Amino acid sequence: MKRRELIKKASLGATVAALSFKVIPSMAQQCSEGELALTGEIEANHGHAVEELNDATLIQKSRTMKDDDTLEIDITGNSRHPHTLSLSKSDIMQLLVDKELTVISSTDSRHSHSVLLILE
Repeated sequence: MKRRELIKKASLGATVAALSFKVIPSMAQQCSEGELALTGEIEANHGHAVEELNDATLIQKSRTMKDDDTLEIDITGNSRHPHTLSLSKSDIMQLLVDKELTVISSTDSRHSHSVLLILE
């Protein structure tokens, strides 16, 4: 890896770390904990539903995540097969800020779903 690429990657990692320590705690202070519920619009849905979570739970879970950790959200619902959503720490931060995030579920039964997560 060239020196310039290494410096670029290191500065990106430092930025994410700084956001993790500064943005998440300040968001937690600004949010009325548990006020926003996580819902989802699941494309080509056949019985799936987003696991019940709220903003306070997302903030609390993101605080304990390491940089390479993911939060797994179950969307099995009443379907006959499971799917999960994997959110990184930066995904959670984006969801908390933008109140919406589109993710692709795990693949099971030879298909996946595009899911629009909404905090409302």
